[in-house]
Amino acid sequence: MKKIKILHLITRFIKGGADENTLLSILGLKDKYDITLGFGCEYDINMINKLENKGIKIKVFSLKHNSVISSLRSIFEISFYLKKETSTIASSFLLARLIPRKSNRQFLPLAGNLFLI
Repeated sequence: MKKIKILHLITRFIKGGADENTLLSILGLKDKYDITLGFGCEYDINMINKLENKGIKIKVFSLKHNSVISSLRSIFEISFYLKKETSTIASSFLLARLIPRKSNRQFLPLAGNLFLI
């Protein structure tokens, strides 16, 4: 059976609360789902290596934490990525309401910041 594809977006992927929780969540779901983690240009290489060693795909966007201009540019960058990506579910706390609108794809809100694409 083909795995459901999930794109999870987070602003940055560094050692810390939400980021480490994301790491654990993704590792816990990797056997059941085909997961891609997308994040901005701030990241911890050791955390990335843990994911890549477990077969998790990585996509780095130009997003910078606490940068309005970077956030606006990233809306278009992520939207373009979603236009060509075939993920079934997108999970994001990052600009969660704007990206679905800009990507010209139908997103069905599931719960909180989960979208069925």
